[in-house]
Amino acid sequence: MLQNKPMLFGIDLTHIGSDLRSAWAGMLRWPWLAWLRPQAKVQVIGIDSPVGAVRKSDFLAVQLPEDLLLRRSLLLPAMGTDEIAQAVQLDLQANSPFAPEEIAWVHRVQPSADGRVRVDAALTSHALVGKLLHEQSARLGVPEEALEVRVAFSQPSELVTLSGYGEARRSQRERRMAWAMASLVLLLLALLAALAVTPSLQLRLRAIDAAQAYAALAQKAGPTLAQREELVRRSMQLQELNAVVAESAQPLPVLEGLTKALSDETWLQTLQLQGTKVTMTGQTPNAAALMRQLGALPGVSDVKAPTAAIKPPGAPKEVFTIEFVVDASRFGKGG
Repeated sequence: MLQNKPMLFGIDLTHIGSDLRSAWAGMLRWPWLAWLRPQAKVQVIGIDSPVGAVRKSDFLAVQLPEDLLLRRSLLLPAMGTDEIAQAVQLDLQANSPFAPEEIAWVHRVQPSADGRVRVDAALTSHALVGKLLHEQSARLGVPEEALEVRVAFSQPSELVTLSGYGEARRSQRERRMAWAMASLVLLLLALLAALAVTPSLQLRLRAIDAAQAYAALAQKAGPTLAQREELVRRSMQLQELNAVVAESAQPLPVLEGLTKALSDETWLQTLQLQGTKVTMTGQTPNAAALMRQLGALPGVSDVKAPTAAIKPPGAPKEVFTIEFVVDASRFGKGG
């Protein structure tokens, strides 16, 4: 029967939880991280330890004698912590003289040279452990539920806790101590973060205050700025007007010049000045001679007749229309 296993990029995620717990537990055993997991002190005594040698301690543990234990070693492929525990449990149930529900066991895992793991296991029965604890409780004068159980392993020597016998009280205290330590660490990190963020917050508050002050100043200066903009706009208009005026001829100088240049026989009916262009209509004895006379004047150029001069029947003079351009520097405001 096929089973769907959770996979991510080809990696089996079935045992990722146990692997992470195992890795975290291993990290907490590092010397520089051990302070994050404070351990309560436990006094381990043998079954023949003198009562007087037992110190007053919050936690006591009895080391199981070798005659109550059965030993077994296994070589297993590298697996997760939970998988190893399940494999050891199945092996011990298959090779134990005790009923499955009576088995009390503990194991230790060590790496092997060939890439596998060596598992050393020790087993006994709950009945034997209970009897031993009853005897030690009476001998030491302590409650039976306050005694923990340890199993010794050699090469290297190590004492491993046999679960289910009094260690819950100690574990609860260690958890409280770990939470207190973690709270202190979090508080310290929060204080450090606050110290690191404070200068940035101060700068941000100053920037906000400056922006608000600038906005208030801009609001107060709004009417003044509007008046200034209007003044600048009108000043530019005046400059443009002055430029136009400077480039245009003035009526009085033009009229004065024409008055001096024209003979008494020439009459003007209209005189129009647009910039430097002059258009005049009137009567004169000879329009062609008048155009030559105008073209010879200083500051006058481009003399032409947009329409031909005509002489009405019986009239003594020709009716003309003449256009010409005058020099603004000669016929201007200051000419």
